[in-house]
Amino acid sequence: RYGNEVLAGGSKYEQSKAFLEWASLYDNAGMEVRSKALHEHWMEDLSCPVLKIEGDHSVNERVDRVLDYLNSN
Repeated sequence: RYGNEVLAGGSKYEQSKAFLEWASLYDNAGMEVRSKALHEHWMEDLSCPVLKIEGDHSVNERVDRVLDYLNSN
């Protein structure tokens, strides 16, 4: 999307660097930052159903799971 602007010296470099650092911590960080742990904790408090699709699945497999879930509920 931003091409060379995310490279060193580009106008989006610092923003991109900060995002990539946060993204690299997402799976293992604790509740003190926006992380998988924080999001899972938040989802536990939701009053609506939550369909979790985890793992390495193709887009078609994910769509099929969603459609199966919607058709069965």
